[in-house]
Parts: sequence; structure tokens; C-alpha cells
Amino acid sequence: MRHFSEQDLVLGLGSNKQQAVYFRQALDALTIYFGDVFISSVYQSLPVDAQSLRESSVPKSTSSRAYNSSYYYNAVVAVKSELSIEEIKKITRDIEQQCGRERVKNITTDSSDGIDNQAGDVVTMDIDCLLYGERIHQSADIFLPHENITTMAYVLRPLAELFSDTVYPQSNKTFSELWNEMAGRYGVSLEPIDFVWRDQVISAAPPCLAL
Repeated sequence: MRHFSEQDLVLGLGSNKQQAVYFRQALDALTIYFGDVFISSVYQSLPVDAQSLRESSVPKSTSSRAYNSSYYYNAVVAVKSELSIEEIKKITRDIEQQCGRERVKNITTDSSDGIDNQAGDVVTMDIDCLLYGERIHQSADIFLPHENITTMAYVLRPLAELFSDTVYPQSNKTFSELWNEMAGRYGVSLEPIDFVWRDQVISAAPPCLAL
């Protein structure tokens, strides 16, 4: 079983507006900052806020209705990095801004980090730091490992695809084992969508979902 190296940076991407356009733009930008980008299949999911799977409305299956623009495209990407967490945060925010992301100032904390991540909001691009080696980090807006890894199917499913035999740093289980447990326990199923980037087929929808 594989473990993360200190240079492995894993990011989660999400968009629910002009998803394919902004996904490609974000991936292009990531290659400029980090070089080679390894990407999972791109999946479609319902817009849910960051709550546990038990409380969310994650569907047991997906259908062609999920091509509606209110649905998210989600994927996980991995790059190599030796940058600080603060530098990575700045880069991801810059890429979000390049994709048209606008953040509303949080008047309760006087922070410019933004408060536009509620379910149902239009988000052109959201980039979350999921893992950075086996670092443990907590700050106002970055938690490593990310809390959604074991609670949200749209994070765990692509992680299990990209790092099936890699051990999750906070457990003795691989991502594949964790996903199989989630899928079996809750009956969750996410389907990939048709997505091409730089003339390469990243993922393909099952025949029943293909446009």
C-alpha cells in the first residue's frame, strides 16, 4: 500500500456554472503553477453544503437530470509541490478568481476569505486543499486533511479512483476501502461525465447518461 510523500498535494475541484469551461481553465492554470497534473474522472453531484453524508441529500443514484447547470462537476487532482500552505492557498484563490469566482467579504470576521459556499450558490470554480503529504494543519480556512474526505461522496469517490491503494493518513485503510464502505453503507453512487481536456478523454459517462 502506498503512502503520501511530503510533496504530494491533492486538491478538490468543483463548479456548477459552465462547468466544463471553468474546469479546463483551472486545469490549465494548475499546470502553469505546478507542472504535471494528475486528474481523476470528473463526476456530477447534487449541490450540498459541508455536512455529513447522513444529513445530506446526496442521491443514491444519478440521472440525466444531473446535467442541469445547478449540479456540480467534481474531481480530484494531484500535483507535486514544495510550497508553503499559505502560498498554495494564494495560488488556488488566484485561479478561482481567474475563473470568475467572487467572494463576499465576511462582515462578522472582517475577512476577505468569502462566504459564498452555501448550497445552491453559483460557483464558477472552487478549489479545496484536501491533503498535502501527511501534514496536519488547522487555520481559519484550511484544514488538512480536509474534513470532507470521509463524509462527502464527491470527494471520496475520485480520491479512491486516483489513490485506490494509498492509505488515508488518518486511518489504516486505503481510499478504496473507505469508498467501498461508504458506498455499501449508504447506497451512494456517483457517475462520471463526458469530459475532455487537451484532446485527452478524462472521463466518459455511462451509456444511459451520455448526451
